[in-house]
Amino acid sequence: MAGRTKDKREPIIFRKSIPHGTTDVLQERIKADGTIEEMRVRFYPGQQKALQVEVVVEHKGQQAEYLYTSPATGEKYLSGDDDYFVFPLTCEVEYDDFVKIRVVNTDATYDYDLAVDVLVDYYGGKNRVIGGVL
Repeated sequence: MAGRTKDKREPIIFRKSIPHGTTDVLQERIKADGTIEEMRVRFYPGQQKALQVEVVVEHKGQQAEYLYTSPATGEKYLSGDDDYFVFPLTCEVEYDDFVKIRVVNTDATYDYDLAVDVLVDYYGGKNRVIGGVL
């Protein structure tokens, strides 16, 4: 499978309804060496910041790497209400690393939908040339 993904960009798509008052973890395995280029997180209208979403890369044998930390609060999660966040990234990943989404629904009454996309560039693996670097 790793050979089939080495020459393309591929989104890892996370979608799930998160029951009220619960915490869930979703994960997908990285299929080949590459670079995470972008993270997109959508919060639908009416969520009122009830979902707290952490996006983490778990590298083999190493400490987890959070893909977002709030510059204002230092929190490692995102929340929102009718918001769409797009973050350009450069995070090297290797075959068999994991992208994990940890989501907490803090609402006591309503279930809310999770929508996170992580774009992985498998073209050239983690050794690709980054624009602007001499």
